[in-house]
Order: sequence, then structure tokens, then C-alpha cells
Amino acid sequence: MASPRKAIAILAIGLVCFSLLLAVFTAYTWLMLGGASLYGAFIAAVKLVSGFIAALVAAASFNVAWRRCVSALSEGQGG
Repeated sequence: MASPRKAIAILAIGLVCFSLLLAVFTAYTWLMLGGASLYGAFIAAVKLVSGFIAALVAAASFNVAWRRCVSALSEGQGG
């Protein structure tokens, strides 16, 4: 099990990376919108990042379900 300091450091690194990713997506969407509203670009970036995270969570969930199904089938066949 990870120590609390290590867990906090990992969480901090994750939050910094998420903030940088959101800033990049905001800048990208702001440029794609033609420099319109920065608030609109921020909202679009949040939607993009949320969709990306939702896709990662869905893929991870599918992977876990697939592994459980395969392991259950292999145990059922004696192997």
C-alpha cells in the first residue's frame, strides 16, 4: 500500500497535469472558435476533457468486465 505522502504527491501531480490539459484544450478551442468568447471556449474545453475522461472510464470498465468474463470462462473449462 502506498504511503500517504506518496498518495498525496501522486494526486498533486495528477491535478497539475489535469490543469495543464484543461488549459491546452481551452486554448485550442478558443483558437478554433476564432477567438470568440473565452468563457465559451472554457465551457467547450471542459466538455471535451469530460468526454475524454468518460471515454477512458468506459474503456477501463469494459476492460475489467472483459477480463472477468474471460477468467470466468477459463476457470469454468478447468484451465
